[in-house]
Amino acid sequence: MTLIEIVLVVLIVSIIALIAIPKLIDLRTKAEEEAEDYTIATVNRAIVTYNASYNQ
Repeated sequence: MTLIEIVLVVLIVSIIALIAIPKLIDLRTKAEEEAEDYTIATVNRAIVTYNASYNQ
């Protein structure tokens, strides 16, 4: 490989990383938000069940 080929490969990999990294960060944030929503829903169901059982 010549120096120009190596530079081109590094450039292409850098461009791909610049495109991919923000999307991966957005996916992680969305997954965290969905996990939080699921946890809140689970706690809500537990409270409703408790109230139905003990606050007749």
